[in-house]
Amino acid sequence: MVFSEDGVQYRAFHTEKIGNAKPEPSASFVFLIASHHGVQDLVGIAGNATCLIDEKSRRKKLAKKLKLDDLWPQAWDVDVVRKRFSNDQAAFRKCWDPDVKWIPNWICPKDMFLWLETPITLNAMDIVGVKRFITMYGSYKGIEAEQALAILECIPVRDRSSTWHRLYSTIRRCDPLAQSKDLEEIRKRKKIPETTREALTQARIGQGGFRSGLEERWGAKCAVTGSGVREILRASHIKSWKLSSDEERLDVSNGLLLSAHIDALFDKGLISFDGCGDMLISNRVPESERGLLGIPAPLQGELTNTEREYLSFHRRAYGFET
Repeated sequence: MVFSEDGVQYRAFHTEKIGNAKPEPSASFVFLIASHHGVQDLVGIAGNATCLIDEKSRRKKLAKKLKLDDLWPQAWDVDVVRKRFSNDQAAFRKCWDPDVKWIPNWICPKDMFLWLETPITLNAMDIVGVKRFITMYGSYKGIEAEQALAILECIPVRDRSSTWHRLYSTIRRCDPLAQSKDLEEIRKRKKIPETTREALTQARIGQGGFRSGLEERWGAKCAVTGSGVREILRASHIKSWKLSSDEERLDVSNGLLLSAHIDALFDKGLISFDGCGDMLISNRVPESERGLLGIPAPLQGELTNTEREYLSFHRRAYGFET
């Protein structure tokens, strides 16, 4: 269910208890899996989620805000529920009334909640090295960022929505070894010339010809703020490294020179730019924060056609346009 708080939209959802887990506040990624008939299907993912399991008063307020108690007739109409309570509505209500406040025990930003129209069957052995993911209710299995990305990559390209891109890029940013893994992948490739290997290596760390080209393109200043403090400038790819071809990874048109905070906003899909260079801001950035961040602010230069094409991909990937 969707609700708003401080101008930001959230989704409330439910899991059973999670044992002794201590989720990070506002930073958990919850992968929702259905086990049945010997298979395990991914049905949903919640990113940047906050666990309310130990926050009884907050759950109670949220249940009231969502008017969950009004849903009891719908629950009572389910045949298996009537059977469970021997068609005794009073017995059902005796169970429902205290439990309804247990339902909204997680929340996450609305645009970080991915529900799959078609569940994706997962192979746990390929992802975590065991025959199956945990099947018990009331518990959980922690996974590494690399494994979380592997689950996301099981979703077919045709089904990768703006929410998918948002989740993927956020997890990539949380993986301290992401850059090292990309560099190792480049190193192991045998069918590329050494000059290309070196160029890709430098581009991945935001240096070399890719950065030099961006500095020339934007006058060695942030394309948004105009800051020329080199130490805080990032050579940022518009189309992400993971989704780009080698040619795109080295293409200066697939980059922007950005101050660190603008780069972080852009990389996480919190901002983008239209074809005229005007900044677009996600609803996830509260109005009260925008002035502090110095946004909105346009790109300080006219875009080339190729840059517009890359930015169009970025807008589609992060839900700024369909």
